[in-house]
Amino acid sequence: MYFSNEEVVGLVAGHLTGLKGTVPKSELPNLVPTSLGSQGVNGKRYASDGKANGSWIFKDENLSTHLIRNACGGGNEMAFRRSLSIPAPYSRRHRDDMTVTVVCWEEGKEAEAEIRSEKFKSKL
Repeated sequence: MYFSNEEVVGLVAGHLTGLKGTVPKSELPNLVPTSLGSQGVNGKRYASDGKANGSWIFKDENLSTHLIRNACGGGNEMAFRRSLSIPAPYSRRHRDDMTVTVVCWEEGKEAEAEIRSEKFKSKL
């Protein structure tokens, strides 16, 4: 699944503002208003799967886990479980290896920036 820029920003903003529970996809922009930003990487716009119905889930403490959970089914627990239960090698067509990179920074603290590379196993 691909998220649009607006969906990712909404999911991250909702997580950072402390939203909890299930939120209809159509309601998230009202709860966490965002502005339309850039066109994405190299001017490309990635569209979502076009499903305005459905819901997002806000239950994970870890932001990366939050994004992966929503990519694999969101608020639809059965879709989420089905996605994770597909055995190899068939899972490659539905969910391949996933990588989520979250970069957080604070304005004015650029000089204190450090580069860390850590491997985490998400707890879904």
